[in-house]
Amino acid sequence: AHKGSLIEHTRIHTGEKPYKCSHCAKSFSQAGHRSHHQRTHTENKLIVQLKRTNTWKKSYQCDHCGKYLAHKSSLIEHTRIHTGEKPYKCSHCDKSFAQAGHRSLHQRTHTENKLYHCRYCDKEFDNKSDVVKHHKTHIGEKLYKCSHCDKSFTHNHYLKVHERIHTGDKPYQCVHCEKLFADKGHLVIPN
Repeated sequence: AHKGSLIEHTRIHTGEKPYKCSHCAKSFSQAGHRSHHQRTHTENKLIVQLKRTNTWKKSYQCDHCGKYLAHKSSLIEHTRIHTGEKPYKCSHCDKSFAQAGHRSLHQRTHTENKLYHCRYCDKEFDNKSDVVKHHKTHIGEKLYKCSHCDKSFTHNHYLKVHERIHTGDKPYQCVHCEKLFADKGHLVIPN
């Protein structure tokens, strides 16, 4: 379900927890909470494996979240997620990055040499993921155009949901309280 959806909200009142952990008996009201929990099972296995292989003492643990990393350099880079430190500055503009590789990718936007070309039109891109995303725009023409902004959609339903951002319309109400929602969300029925 989408964050803030009526279905997710209703689970606060009903206590419904349709997302079951595949490793233990715990259940969760949101799929994301289950995913986060399930990582504890794999992280615990990693800790046992590290202790068994005597690499435990070589591991570095993050003081902020407890995550274990194999190398000190990995810990330093990981810690920047928490501190917001961005020591790698672009030599062409004011942008900064937490990782040198991200800076390198960005700096290519300032050069004329674009490495990836769209096979459908004349656009060029710096990295493969951008051209792959762009190719998807050619697969289906977006016929449903928002009357309030420049956005277009492949399906009328997506347009209607989007236009509620502009109109403020919230047609879905929680049956347990008076909270209103623009989208009813996607009901996932567990097996």
